[in-house]
Amino acid sequence: MNTYVFAGLLAALPCCVFAQYNMGDILVKAQRNAPIPEGDELQWDAGGDFRVRQEIMQNLPDKSKKGGMTDMSNYFRMRARAWGKVENEDFTLYGRLVDEFREYIRSSYRNYGKTPGEVIPDNLYLDLRNILWDRVDLRIGRQELMYGAGRIFMEGTPMDGSRSFYSDAVKAVIKIDEENTLDVFGLYNSPYSFGWRDPDAYGPYDTLALNGIEPWSRDMAEWGTGLYYRNTMCKEIPFEVYYVYADKSNYELVNGTRMQGRWLNTVGARVMPQLTEEWSMEFEGAGQYGQRYGGAEVGGLMGYAGLTYAPKLDIKPKTYATLSTLYLSGDKDRGTGREGDDEADRSWDPLWSRYTYFLSEMYAYEGFYGICYWSNMFYPNLEVGAKWPNKHAVFASVGPMMAAVQDGAGGGDGMFHGVFERFRYDFPLWNNIFGTRTRLFGHATLEVLQPGDYTIADKTAYFARWEVSIAF
Repeated sequence: MNTYVFAGLLAALPCCVFAQYNMGDILVKAQRNAPIPEGDELQWDAGGDFRVRQEIMQNLPDKSKKGGMTDMSNYFRMRARAWGKVENEDFTLYGRLVDEFREYIRSSYRNYGKTPGEVIPDNLYLDLRNILWDRVDLRIGRQELMYGAGRIFMEGTPMDGSRSFYSDAVKAVIKIDEENTLDVFGLYNSPYSFGWRDPDAYGPYDTLALNGIEPWSRDMAEWGTGLYYRNTMCKEIPFEVYYVYADKSNYELVNGTRMQGRWLNTVGARVMPQLTEEWSMEFEGAGQYGQRYGGAEVGGLMGYAGLTYAPKLDIKPKTYATLSTLYLSGDKDRGTGREGDDEADRSWDPLWSRYTYFLSEMYAYEGFYGICYWSNMFYPNLEVGAKWPNKHAVFASVGPMMAAVQDGAGGGDGMFHGVFERFRYDFPLWNNIFGTRTRLFGHATLEVLQPGDYTIADKTAYFARWEVSIAF
Protein backbone atom coordinates (compact mmCIF):
# COMPACT_ATOMS: atom_id res chain seq x y z
CA MET A 1 0.00 0.00 0.00
CA ASN A 2 2.69 2.51 1.02
CA THR A 3 4.77 1.69 -2.05
CA TYR A 4 1.77 2.40 -4.23
CA VAL A 5 1.30 5.81 -2.59
CA PHE A 6 4.90 6.71 -3.34
CA ALA A 7 4.74 5.45 -6.91
CA GLY A 8 1.46 7.24 -7.49
CA LEU A 9 2.78 10.60 -6.40
CA LEU A 10 5.88 10.25 -8.54
CA ALA A 11 3.75 9.27 -11.51
CA ALA A 12 1.56 12.31 -10.90
CA LEU A 13 4.44 14.76 -11.28
CA PRO A 14 4.21 15.15 -15.07
CA CYS A 15 0.44 14.73 -15.13
CA CYS A 16 -0.62 17.67 -12.92
CA VAL A 17 -1.59 20.51 -15.23
CA PHE A 18 -2.25 23.03 -12.44
CA ALA A 19 -0.07 22.01 -10.83
CA GLN A 20 20.53 27.80 6.50
CA TYR A 21 20.78 29.60 8.50
CA ASN A 22 24.27 29.48 7.69
CA MET A 23 25.41 32.71 6.01
CA GLY A 24 27.79 30.85 3.72
CA ASP A 25 25.00 28.63 2.44
CA ILE A 26 22.77 31.67 1.94
CA LEU A 27 25.44 33.39 -0.15
CA VAL A 28 26.09 30.39 -2.37
CA LYS A 29 22.35 29.87 -2.86
CA ALA A 30 22.02 33.51 -3.85
CA GLN A 31 24.65 32.97 -6.53
CA ARG A 32 22.95 29.79 -7.69
CA ASN A 33 19.52 31.45 -7.79
CA ALA A 34 20.65 34.46 -9.79
CA PRO A 35 18.22 35.86 -12.41
CA ILE A 36 17.29 33.30 -15.04
CA PRO A 37 18.98 34.09 -18.36
CA GLU A 38 16.91 35.00 -21.38
CA GLY A 39 17.19 33.27 -24.73
CA ASP A 40 18.46 29.91 -25.92
CA GLU A 41 22.17 30.72 -25.67
CA LEU A 42 23.97 28.62 -23.08
CA GLN A 43 25.59 30.39 -20.15
CA TRP A 44 28.25 28.87 -17.91
CA ASP A 45 29.29 29.74 -14.38
CA ALA A 46 31.36 28.27 -11.55
CA GLY A 47 32.61 29.15 -8.08
CA GLY A 48 33.24 27.86 -4.61
CA ASP A 49 33.61 28.62 -0.95
CA PHE A 50 35.84 27.64 1.96
CA ARG A 51 34.84 27.73 5.63
CA VAL A 52 36.89 27.40 8.82
CA ARG A 53 35.11 27.05 12.15
CA GLN A 54 36.13 26.19 15.68
CA GLU A 55 33.65 24.60 18.10
CA ILE A 56 34.08 24.22 21.86
CA MET A 57 31.51 22.52 24.10
CA GLN A 58 31.29 20.95 27.55
CA ASN A 59 28.77 19.57 30.07
CA LEU A 60 26.04 18.83 27.52
CA PRO A 61 23.33 16.76 29.27
CA ASP A 62 23.71 13.02 28.57
CA LYS A 63 22.69 10.56 31.27
CA SER A 64 24.88 7.82 29.73
CA LYS A 65 28.00 9.82 30.63
CA LYS A 66 29.70 10.13 34.01
CA GLY A 67 27.83 12.75 36.03
CA GLY A 68 25.20 12.97 33.30
CA MET A 69 27.34 15.31 31.19
CA THR A 70 29.72 15.15 28.25
CA ASP A 71 33.41 16.01 28.52
CA MET A 72 34.98 18.96 26.75
CA SER A 73 35.35 18.89 22.98
CA ASN A 74 37.44 21.44 21.11
CA TYR A 75 38.10 21.06 17.39
CA PHE A 76 38.27 22.77 14.00
CA ARG A 77 36.12 21.93 10.98
CA MET A 78 37.22 22.91 7.48
CA ARG A 79 34.76 22.68 4.59
CA ALA A 80 35.55 23.29 0.92
CA ARG A 81 32.97 23.36 -1.88
CA ALA A 82 33.22 23.86 -5.63
CA TRP A 83 30.22 24.31 -7.91
CA GLY A 84 29.43 24.76 -11.56
CA LYS A 85 26.36 25.21 -13.73
CA VAL A 86 25.22 25.57 -17.30
CA GLU A 87 21.84 27.06 -18.20
CA ASN A 88 19.58 28.96 -20.52
CA GLU A 89 16.04 30.23 -20.03
CA ASP A 90 14.59 26.69 -20.15
CA PHE A 91 16.93 24.64 -17.94
CA THR A 92 19.76 24.67 -15.40
CA LEU A 93 22.21 21.84 -14.76
CA TYR A 94 23.96 22.39 -11.41
CA GLY A 95 26.56 20.35 -9.54
CA ARG A 96 28.64 20.84 -6.40
CA LEU A 97 31.40 18.86 -4.65
CA VAL A 98 32.10 19.14 -0.93
CA ASP A 99 34.76 17.93 1.49
CA GLU A 100 34.90 18.60 5.21
CA PHE A 101 37.62 17.42 7.58
CA ARG A 102 38.45 18.05 11.22
CA GLU A 103 41.48 18.75 13.36
CA TYR A 104 41.11 18.07 17.08
CA ILE A 105 42.54 19.93 20.04
CA ARG A 106 40.61 17.95 22.63
CA SER A 107 37.97 15.28 22.04
CA SER A 108 37.22 11.60 22.60
CA TYR A 109 36.79 11.17 18.80
CA ARG A 110 40.24 12.30 17.64
CA ASN A 111 40.40 9.84 14.75
CA TYR A 112 36.99 10.78 13.32
CA GLY A 113 36.76 12.86 10.15
CA LYS A 114 40.46 13.59 9.82
CA THR A 115 41.97 15.22 6.77
CA PRO A 116 41.48 14.86 3.87
CA GLY A 117 37.99 13.57 4.71
CA GLU A 118 35.57 12.50 2.01
CA VAL A 119 34.71 14.22 -1.27
CA ILE A 120 31.07 13.77 -2.28
CA PRO A 121 28.64 15.41 -4.73
CA ASP A 122 26.26 17.15 -2.32
CA ASN A 123 24.22 18.77 -5.11
CA LEU A 124 23.59 17.46 -8.61
CA TYR A 125 20.28 18.35 -10.22
CA LEU A 126 18.49 19.40 -13.40
CA ASP A 127 15.94 22.23 -13.45
CA LEU A 128 13.32 22.28 -16.20
CA ARG A 129 11.32 25.52 -16.25
CA ASN A 130 7.86 26.34 -17.52
CA ILE A 131 6.95 22.90 -18.86
CA LEU A 132 3.41 21.55 -19.31
CA TRP A 133 1.72 24.68 -20.60
CA ASP A 134 4.15 26.90 -18.62
CA ARG A 135 2.57 25.70 -15.38
CA VAL A 136 5.29 23.46 -13.92
CA ASP A 137 8.92 23.86 -12.82
CA LEU A 138 10.67 20.52 -12.26
CA ARG A 139 13.85 19.78 -10.30
CA ILE A 140 15.33 16.29 -10.56
CA GLY A 141 18.31 15.03 -8.56
CA ARG A 142 20.32 15.72 -5.42
CA GLN A 143 19.01 18.99 -4.01
CA GLU A 144 18.39 20.92 -0.79
CA LEU A 145 14.76 20.95 0.32
CA MET A 146 13.34 23.32 2.92
CA TYR A 147 9.72 24.19 3.56
CA GLY A 148 8.11 26.82 5.75
CA ALA A 149 10.15 27.71 8.81
CA GLY A 150 12.00 24.38 8.68
CA ARG A 151 9.94 22.66 11.38
CA ILE A 152 8.97 19.82 9.05
CA PHE A 153 11.63 19.78 6.35
CA MET A 154 15.08 21.35 6.47
CA GLU A 155 17.88 18.78 6.62
CA GLY A 156 18.12 15.61 4.55
CA THR A 157 21.49 14.49 5.99
CA PRO A 158 21.57 15.45 9.69
CA MET A 159 24.26 13.01 10.82
CA ASP A 160 27.08 14.81 9.00
CA GLY A 161 26.26 18.16 10.57
CA SER A 162 26.59 21.16 8.27
CA ARG A 163 28.73 19.38 5.69
CA SER A 164 25.67 18.68 3.53
CA PHE A 165 21.90 19.21 3.60
CA TYR A 166 20.74 17.35 0.51
CA SER A 167 17.99 14.92 -0.37
CA ASP A 168 17.85 12.76 -3.48
CA ALA A 169 14.49 13.90 -4.78
CA VAL A 170 12.14 14.88 -7.57
CA LYS A 171 10.18 18.08 -6.99
CA ALA A 172 7.53 19.74 -9.14
CA VAL A 173 6.38 23.30 -8.41
CA ILE A 174 2.93 23.66 -9.90
CA LYS A 175 1.99 27.29 -10.57
CA ILE A 176 -1.78 27.39 -10.26
CA ASP A 177 -1.70 31.19 -10.61
CA GLU A 178 0.40 34.08 -9.35
CA GLU A 179 -0.90 33.65 -5.79
CA ASN A 180 -1.19 29.86 -5.47
CA THR A 181 1.48 27.19 -5.86
CA LEU A 182 1.63 23.49 -5.05
CA ASP A 183 4.84 21.52 -4.57
CA VAL A 184 4.73 17.77 -5.17
CA PHE A 185 7.87 15.86 -4.20
CA GLY A 186 9.25 12.39 -3.65
CA LEU A 187 12.62 11.46 -2.14
CA TYR A 188 14.85 8.58 -1.12
CA ASN A 189 17.85 9.17 1.17
CA SER A 190 20.40 6.41 1.47
CA PRO A 191 22.27 6.03 4.78
CA TYR A 192 25.57 6.19 2.90
CA SER A 193 27.35 8.85 0.89
CA PHE A 194 29.05 7.93 -2.37
CA GLY A 195 32.36 9.54 -3.14
CA TRP A 196 36.11 9.39 -2.70
CA ARG A 197 37.41 9.16 0.89
CA ASP A 198 40.65 8.74 2.73
CA PRO A 199 40.74 5.14 4.06
CA ASP A 200 41.61 6.34 7.57
CA ALA A 201 39.19 9.27 7.72
CA TYR A 202 36.46 7.54 9.77
CA GLY A 203 38.26 4.76 11.59
CA PRO A 204 36.51 1.39 11.13
CA TYR A 205 33.60 2.85 9.12
CA ASP A 206 33.43 2.96 5.37
CA THR A 207 31.85 6.41 5.19
CA LEU A 208 30.45 9.26 7.24
CA ALA A 209 26.90 8.57 8.43
CA LEU A 210 24.20 10.72 6.82
CA ASN A 211 20.65 10.25 8.02
CA GLY A 212 20.61 8.00 11.11
CA ILE A 213 19.29 8.83 14.58
CA GLU A 214 21.62 7.06 17.00
CA PRO A 215 25.21 8.38 16.98
CA TRP A 216 26.80 5.18 15.62
CA SER A 217 24.03 3.66 13.51
CA ARG A 218 24.62 3.71 9.77
CA ASP A 219 21.98 1.65 8.03
CA MET A 220 18.67 3.54 8.25
CA ALA A 221 17.22 4.46 4.86
CA GLU A 222 14.50 7.13 4.57
CA TRP A 223 12.02 7.82 1.83
CA GLY A 224 8.84 9.84 1.54
CA THR A 225 6.47 11.96 -0.50
CA GLY A 226 4.67 15.19 0.14
CA LEU A 227 2.40 18.02 -0.98
CA TYR A 228 3.05 21.63 0.05
CA TYR A 229 0.51 24.32 -0.89
CA ARG A 230 1.14 28.08 -0.56
CA ASN A 231 -1.51 30.80 -0.79
CA THR A 232 -0.70 34.55 -0.86
CA MET A 233 -4.07 35.73 -2.17
CA CYS A 234 -4.63 37.76 0.97
CA LYS A 235 -1.36 39.64 1.53
CA GLU A 236 -2.20 40.24 5.19
CA ILE A 237 -2.81 36.53 5.92
CA PRO A 238 -0.65 34.26 3.75
CA PHE A 239 -0.87 30.59 4.65
CA GLU A 240 0.56 27.16 3.81
CA VAL A 241 -0.93 23.67 4.08
CA TYR A 242 1.03 20.43 3.78
CA TYR A 243 0.91 16.65 3.86
CA VAL A 244 4.05 14.49 4.20
CA TYR A 245 4.40 10.71 4.19
CA ALA A 246 7.67 9.38 5.69
CA ASP A 247 9.07 5.86 5.95
CA LYS A 248 12.20 4.93 7.93
CA SER A 249 13.73 1.47 7.72
CA ASN A 250 14.88 -0.74 10.60
CA TYR A 251 18.42 0.00 11.72
CA GLU A 252 21.06 -1.53 13.95
CA LEU A 253 22.95 0.02 16.87
CA VAL A 254 26.67 -0.44 17.31
CA ASN A 255 26.03 -3.13 19.97
CA GLY A 256 23.90 -5.15 17.52
CA THR A 257 20.47 -4.11 18.86
CA ARG A 258 17.90 -3.89 16.08
CA MET A 259 15.62 -0.85 16.18
CA GLN A 260 12.20 -0.78 14.54
CA GLY A 261 11.51 1.40 11.56
CA ARG A 262 8.26 3.30 11.17
CA TRP A 263 5.97 4.95 8.69
CA LEU A 264 3.83 7.96 9.47
CA ASN A 265 1.68 10.65 7.94
CA THR A 266 2.00 14.32 8.90
CA VAL A 267 -0.70 16.91 8.18
CA GLY A 268 -0.23 20.56 9.09
CA ALA A 269 -0.72 24.24 8.32
CA ARG A 270 1.16 27.49 8.81
CA VAL A 271 -0.35 31.00 8.79
CA MET A 272 1.49 34.33 9.03
CA PRO A 273 -0.84 37.28 9.76
CA GLN A 274 0.57 40.77 9.18
CA LEU A 275 -1.40 42.74 11.78
CA THR A 276 0.10 46.17 11.12
CA GLU A 277 3.29 47.54 9.59
CA GLU A 278 5.06 46.83 12.88
CA TRP A 279 3.24 43.79 14.32
CA SER A 280 3.12 40.31 12.81
CA MET A 281 2.33 36.79 13.99
CA GLU A 282 3.10 33.22 12.98
CA PHE A 283 1.20 30.05 13.83
CA GLU A 284 1.98 26.48 12.83
CA GLY A 285 0.37 23.24 13.90
CA ALA A 286 0.72 19.64 12.74
CA GLY A 287 -0.43 16.17 13.72
CA GLN A 288 1.06 12.76 12.97
CA TYR A 289 -0.24 9.21 12.82
CA GLY A 290 1.30 5.93 11.68
CA GLN A 291 2.85 2.66 12.84
CA ARG A 292 6.11 1.00 13.70
CA TYR A 293 7.01 -1.93 11.50
CA GLY A 294 5.99 -4.24 14.35
CA GLY A 295 2.46 -2.79 14.38
CA ALA A 296 2.58 -0.40 17.36
CA GLU A 297 0.87 2.95 16.76
CA VAL A 298 2.96 6.13 16.55
CA GLY A 299 1.95 9.76 16.32
CA GLY A 300 2.57 13.19 17.72
CA LEU A 301 1.65 16.87 17.83
CA MET A 302 3.59 20.05 17.11
CA GLY A 303 2.53 23.63 17.71
CA TYR A 304 4.19 27.02 17.34
CA ALA A 305 2.93 30.54 18.07
CA GLY A 306 4.96 33.74 17.74
CA LEU A 307 4.37 37.48 17.97
CA THR A 308 6.93 39.87 16.43
CA TYR A 309 7.33 43.62 16.86
CA ALA A 310 9.56 45.35 14.30
CA PRO A 311 9.35 49.15 14.77
CA LYS A 312 9.47 51.32 11.66
CA LEU A 313 12.12 53.83 12.68
CA ASP A 314 14.22 56.18 10.55
CA ILE A 315 17.37 54.93 12.19
CA LYS A 316 19.81 52.11 11.69
CA PRO A 317 19.78 49.23 12.51
CA LYS A 318 16.39 47.61 12.00
CA THR A 319 15.37 46.00 15.29
CA TYR A 320 12.82 43.38 16.26
CA ALA A 321 11.55 41.36 19.21
CA THR A 322 9.76 38.01 19.01
CA LEU A 323 7.88 36.29 21.82
CA SER A 324 7.12 32.67 20.92
CA THR A 325 6.26 29.22 22.21
CA LEU A 326 7.10 25.84 20.70
CA TYR A 327 5.37 22.61 21.74
CA LEU A 328 6.50 19.10 20.76
CA SER A 329 4.50 16.23 22.23
CA GLY A 330 6.10 13.51 24.36
CA ASP A 331 5.10 10.08 25.66
CA LYS A 332 6.21 8.72 29.02
CA ASP A 333 5.20 5.18 27.94
CA ARG A 334 6.71 5.18 24.46
CA GLY A 335 8.92 2.10 25.01
CA THR A 336 12.39 1.42 23.69
CA GLY A 337 11.72 1.26 19.95
CA ARG A 338 13.57 -2.05 19.68
CA GLU A 339 12.32 -4.95 17.60
CA GLY A 340 9.63 -6.79 19.53
CA ASP A 341 8.57 -3.70 21.52
CA ASP A 342 4.85 -3.12 20.87
CA GLU A 343 4.42 0.05 22.99
CA ALA A 344 2.67 2.97 21.26
CA ASP A 345 4.60 6.22 20.85
CA ARG A 346 2.83 9.60 20.96
CA SER A 347 5.95 11.77 20.92
CA TRP A 348 6.66 14.15 18.04
CA ASP A 349 8.81 12.80 15.21
CA PRO A 350 10.84 15.67 13.68
CA LEU A 351 10.91 14.00 10.23
CA TRP A 352 13.57 15.80 8.14
CA SER A 353 14.01 18.63 10.64
CA ARG A 354 16.56 16.83 12.77
CA TYR A 355 18.67 19.95 12.85
CA THR A 356 18.84 23.33 14.58
CA TYR A 357 15.68 24.79 13.14
CA PHE A 358 14.43 26.46 16.30
CA LEU A 359 17.14 26.92 18.86
CA SER A 360 20.38 25.05 19.38
CA GLU A 361 23.65 24.25 17.70
CA MET A 362 24.95 22.27 20.65
CA TYR A 363 23.15 18.96 20.01
CA ALA A 364 22.31 19.11 23.69
CA TYR A 365 19.74 16.31 23.59
CA GLU A 366 21.38 13.62 21.50
CA GLY A 367 21.59 11.46 24.63
CA PHE A 368 17.80 11.65 25.01
CA TYR A 369 16.27 10.72 21.64
CA GLY A 370 19.08 10.72 19.09
CA ILE A 371 21.11 13.20 17.04
CA CYS A 372 18.99 16.38 16.88
CA TYR A 373 15.84 14.33 17.46
CA TRP A 374 13.80 17.15 18.95
CA SER A 375 10.77 15.85 20.86
CA ASN A 376 8.92 16.14 24.21
CA MET A 377 9.39 19.87 24.69
CA PHE A 378 7.60 23.05 25.74
CA TYR A 379 9.75 26.12 25.12
CA PRO A 380 8.54 29.71 25.60
CA ASN A 381 11.24 32.25 24.75
CA LEU A 382 11.99 35.86 23.91
CA GLU A 383 14.33 36.83 21.07
CA VAL A 384 15.58 40.34 20.32
CA GLY A 385 17.79 41.30 17.42
CA ALA A 386 19.05 43.94 15.04
CA LYS A 387 20.09 43.97 11.40
CA TRP A 388 22.25 46.61 9.67
CA PRO A 389 22.19 47.45 5.93
CA ASN A 390 25.87 46.45 5.68
CA LYS A 391 24.93 42.82 6.62
CA HIS A 392 25.88 42.94 10.27
CA ALA A 393 23.27 41.16 12.40
CA VAL A 394 22.99 40.24 16.08
CA PHE A 395 20.39 38.53 18.23
CA ALA A 396 19.92 37.09 21.72
CA SER A 397 17.24 34.73 23.02
CA VAL A 398 16.34 33.33 26.44
CA GLY A 399 13.63 31.14 27.86
CA PRO A 400 12.79 28.27 30.22
CA MET A 401 12.92 24.90 28.49
CA MET A 402 10.62 22.18 29.80
CA ALA A 403 9.62 18.64 28.92
CA ALA A 404 6.04 18.13 27.79
CA VAL A 405 5.89 14.95 29.92
CA GLN A 406 8.22 13.27 32.42
CA ASP A 407 9.64 10.31 30.51
CA GLY A 408 12.90 9.64 32.37
CA ALA A 409 15.01 10.20 29.26
CA GLY A 410 17.08 12.86 30.99
CA GLY A 411 17.64 10.82 34.13
CA GLY A 412 16.14 13.38 36.52
CA ASP A 413 12.85 13.39 38.39
CA GLY A 414 11.29 16.62 37.05
CA MET A 415 10.18 18.28 33.83
CA PHE A 416 12.40 21.38 33.84
CA HIS A 417 15.28 21.14 31.34
CA GLY A 418 16.66 24.46 32.45
CA VAL A 419 17.11 28.03 31.23
CA PHE A 420 18.46 28.20 27.70
CA GLU A 421 20.28 31.30 26.39
CA ARG A 422 21.66 31.94 22.95
CA PHE A 423 23.67 34.78 21.40
CA ARG A 424 24.84 35.18 17.79
CA TYR A 425 26.64 37.84 15.75
CA ASP A 426 26.97 37.67 11.94
CA PHE A 427 29.46 40.01 10.30
CA PRO A 428 30.93 40.80 6.88
CA LEU A 429 34.70 41.21 6.73
CA TRP A 430 35.60 42.16 3.17
CA ASN A 431 33.53 42.48 0.01
CA ASN A 432 34.65 42.42 -3.62
CA ILE A 433 38.14 41.16 -2.79
CA PHE A 434 39.01 39.73 -6.21
CA GLY A 435 35.75 40.42 -8.00
CA THR A 436 32.21 41.63 -7.56
CA ARG A 437 31.01 38.49 -5.77
CA THR A 438 34.07 37.42 -3.76
CA ARG A 439 33.31 37.98 -0.09
CA LEU A 440 34.80 37.23 3.30
CA PHE A 441 32.38 36.93 6.21
CA GLY A 442 31.80 35.08 9.45
CA HIS A 443 29.84 34.68 12.66
CA ALA A 444 30.27 33.92 16.35
CA THR A 445 27.75 32.22 18.61
CA LEU A 446 27.45 31.22 22.26
CA GLU A 447 24.82 28.96 23.82
CA VAL A 448 24.34 28.33 27.54
CA LEU A 449 22.03 25.87 29.32
CA GLN A 450 21.53 26.19 33.06
CA PRO A 451 20.32 22.62 33.84
CA GLY A 452 17.09 21.83 35.66
CA ASP A 453 15.65 18.73 37.32
CA TYR A 454 14.82 16.89 34.08
CA THR A 455 18.48 15.89 33.80
CA ILE A 456 21.01 14.61 36.32
CA ALA A 457 23.54 17.17 35.10
CA ASP A 458 24.41 19.86 37.65
CA LYS A 459 26.91 22.04 35.75
CA THR A 460 26.26 24.74 33.19
CA ALA A 461 26.42 23.44 29.62
CA TYR A 462 27.89 25.64 26.94
CA PHE A 463 28.62 25.64 23.23
CA ALA A 464 30.80 28.28 21.54
CA ARG A 465 31.73 28.68 17.90
CA TRP A 466 33.37 31.14 15.56
CA GLU A 467 33.77 30.76 11.83
CA VAL A 468 35.12 32.63 8.81
CA SER A 469 34.14 31.87 5.20
CA ILE A 470 35.22 33.06 1.80
CA ALA A 471 32.95 32.65 -1.22
CA PHE A 472 33.81 33.39 -4.82
